[in-house]
Amino acid sequence: MSLGTVQAVAQSVAGAIGRQDGPALAAALRFDMGNTSLLGQLSSGRVGLEAVCGGSLSEPYDEMLLEHFYFLRAAQEGDDIKAYAHCERACACFQAVFEKDTDWSLPALHALCLSLRLAAARADRALVAKGEKASRQQEAARTMQRFFQVTVTDRSALPVSKKWGALGVINALFKVYFNINNLRLCQNLIRAVEGPAFPKALDGQIVEGRRFPKGEIVTYKYFTGRRAKQ
Repeated sequence: MSLGTVQAVAQSVAGAIGRQDGPALAAALRFDMGNTSLLGQLSSGRVGLEAVCGGSLSEPYDEMLLEHFYFLRAAQEGDDIKAYAHCERACACFQAVFEKDTDWSLPALHALCLSLRLAAARADRALVAKGEKASRQQEAARTMQRFFQVTVTDRSALPVSKKWGALGVINALFKVYFNINNLRLCQNLIRAVEGPAFPKALDGQIVEGRRFPKGEIVTYKYFTGRRAKQ
């Protein structure tokens, strides 16, 4: 399905949730500044975003998508500080349902973490340009820490555990911590990975039918290697 209109995105999100299709939900929630058709519609102000979201989705997904649309519109208009605030609220809405749900939406979790990390970096550059303190990346890290806790403490059986999403969140946190030069915060993440409850699959092993993506493993080892040299 083309995602060139607000209505199409709302329908795609609703369909993905109904099918519990994590990759489709992630695709609909991408931070895609190249989607000129959607961005143009958002900037026009001629679409009732609340009506579209509320008519297609139940709570809290309706508010999540609404905040995602506001985030894209603010980013398109160059208001990076406002864009970050909307992105953070979209993540909060997602967390409210993710922590009670199964592992199907892990791809969407990773898409939102990427959006949040990029939005926070842009917001911090905007704050510095105004002569203010850069603080949004630290805020984003706190939000992602909550996602990390939900994934790493999941008690579901390993084949359906949210723990398989933890490494992607950890890598996102590494990128923030290195960017803000606060490497001491990496230690808790490393300790969790090395703990007995974490899947022992950092060398590409298949454990109970699941494995971490190779890219996540490479990224994790890259950052832990860099930290070891500090």
